[in-house]
Amino acid sequence: MRTHFLKSPQPATRNPQPERALTLVELLVAGVIVGVVFLGIITMFIAGQKSFTNTSEQAVNQHKANLAMEYVIKGVREVGIDISETFGSATPSDGDTDIWGSPAEPHGLTTLYVDKDNSGDESDDDEKYKYWLDGTDFKKCTWIYNSGWPAACDAEEIITQISALEFRYCEAGGGLNGCATDSDGIEIKVTSKDNEDYISKVPYSY
Repeated sequence: MRTHFLKSPQPATRNPQPERALTLVELLVAGVIVGVVFLGIITMFIAGQKSFTNTSEQAVNQHKANLAMEYVIKGVREVGIDISETFGSATPSDGDTDIWGSPAEPHGLTTLYVDKDNSGDESDDDEKYKYWLDGTDFKKCTWIYNSGWPAACDAEEIITQISALEFRYCEAGGGLNGCATDSDGIEIKVTSKDNEDYISKVPYSY
């Protein structure tokens, strides 16, 4: 008795297909897509950097304007404002302005004298100050009494890059002739480099 063994069928041999290479058009399309993505990333980075720079610069400009205001107010609070020096020989009317800064810097803001020895009159070593704008440089001038007030003063640069400064003479009940509030005092307006205005009012004397 013979035993027959059945052979399992052998799978048909397949011819391997050659791998298809990328065409030039596909490479170009892929390159364009990658370029657009990178361009978007770079644009976002530049925009973010510019926004950060602008915000930082604005903060610096605001700080400079506030600092200029603080210097003026501090000087005025020591003694008050010398109206005759600030607005010239003519007595100002309500709402009159003295815009200081080159080339329109006739007076600036001048304080009364600081009575160092509390003698009640002008004496040696007493001081008075003037604040003005030289171009875009905020400056302070100090006179020291020595048998009289000297013609020249020691000027120092306090802050740079201030666009404009203005003093407005205001009287209570004056009808708000350009003044922000209806009260006696000098309104001080400091304009920063980015054209932001900062306004404060100080009385004529303390």
